[in-house]
This record gives sequence, C-alpha cells and structure tokens, in this order.
Amino acid sequence: MPNSPPHRHLEKTVLSPHEFAALMLVKNAPDQIERDRIDLAALLERQLVSFENMEDDRHRPILTPSGNCVLELAARYRPESAELDA
Repeated sequence: MPNSPPHRHLEKTVLSPHEFAALMLVKNAPDQIERDRIDLAALLERQLVSFENMEDDRHRPILTPSGNCVLELAARYRPESAELDA
C-alpha cells in the first residue's frame, strides 16, 4: 500500500468511543441496544458482533469471539502512567 497514508490501517482497526460503548452494551445489556445504531453496523462489519435469532422472530446482538477478545484485552490494559502510580 505505498500510496495510502500510514494511518489508514489504524483507521480500520481502532474503535471509536461510541463503537466501544456499543460493544460493551452488547455484552452487558443486548436487549437494550437499538438495532439501527450506526456504531452497531460498524461492529457487524468488523465482525465483532452478530445477531442471534430468537424464538419470537427477533434478532438479538451477541458478541463474536473477536468482539469478546477486544473487551478482554481492553479490561487488561493498564496505561504506563497507572503502573507508575501503583
């Protein structure tokens, strides 16, 4: 990718704060998230969430293994400044 800007790859891998919040909402309160949210569509595109078919013909968002991994890694993250304060 010689013609693409160096930050282009990061734009595709870094979640926006809204997308990250939606990912946490899917994990902790999947019935509370609106299906037409733009950030949910981005998570679907990145294959971090999928939809589970419910018995009453509804579709509920669920985390994919990749989405679960993102949240697990975020939970382990400790900024260097936090390590210095400890």
